[in-house]
Amino acid sequence: MKAELVLTFFETEYYGVKLGKLKNVTHGISGIVYYANESLLQIIDFNIDSLPDLELRFFFSDAESSHPASGLYQVLSSPGGEYTKKLKKGSVEAGFSNARLLVGIPKLPETTWTHFGIATQKSWKYLAALKLKKQPPKPFCCISNPLSTSRGIIGKHYQVGTAPIVVLDSRTILLPSFSFKGTSPPDGWVYAGVGKTIDQNTGLKAMVLGRDTPERHCGLHEDYDGTKDLVARLHPSQTIYNIDFIAIFCYQYSVDFGHLRVNLDPERQPVPAWIPPISETPLPKLPPSPHC
Repeated sequence: MKAELVLTFFETEYYGVKLGKLKNVTHGISGIVYYANESLLQIIDFNIDSLPDLELRFFFSDAESSHPASGLYQVLSSPGGEYTKKLKKGSVEAGFSNARLLVGIPKLPETTWTHFGIATQKSWKYLAALKLKKQPPKPFCCISNPLSTSRGIIGKHYQVGTAPIVVLDSRTILLPSFSFKGTSPPDGWVYAGVGKTIDQNTGLKAMVLGRDTPERHCGLHEDYDGTKDLVARLHPSQTIYNIDFIAIFCYQYSVDFGHLRVNLDPERQPVPAWIPPISETPLPKLPPSPHC
């Protein structure tokens, strides 16, 4: 059952707010462009022929000026998961096939870019471009409890509770004013999944940022008194758009300590896309997390 759940999550990846397509048949250019966040565009399935003589760059422009992208990155797969690698100048001319790229948006005073595309610096001409007609996604505030809009998770056990939950990006959530008497139960996890039933077969464990690492991912065994916030990262196969609940959950005995229902839509409530970590080398596959 759990393997089927993960497979279902992988079917719906989220890249941000869709802007349109880049296309130039002559030079083999194609790709779908998204606003990943306020600082990055994301291009999916990007293709371009090898064009070493054209001095190609990604550019942003308005009616009065133009500026090259502030950075170029490629998202790659590795045994330890996806990672983001910074590309060197001249990478575009070498060609790409079905690549996933991140393009830095230059920030200039009193400038709002209206167009984005690939240009040749020899004649300053766009080979493929599109209009930037939409706004970049921002964090979503907030997911509140229908029983009390000033609260998020309202616990049933062990003093579990939060303020309304903030969605920082498609895989990262902020649980403000987090409370949980973690020293009492066998274990406790930030847990997200699908369906009406919350048990070991319907969800996956989230990672608490600043506390957990891929090498050591452990349950919550500390007391939280509501004076601090918790930031959690959903399982790699999940986004905020394909889960139905966020819970504080005892995995050992499959007990729901308290949960909040989630029903966000990427069209109505777009949030920034999660960006894989930057690394110059592939991420190694890690052994299972030790017993904590």
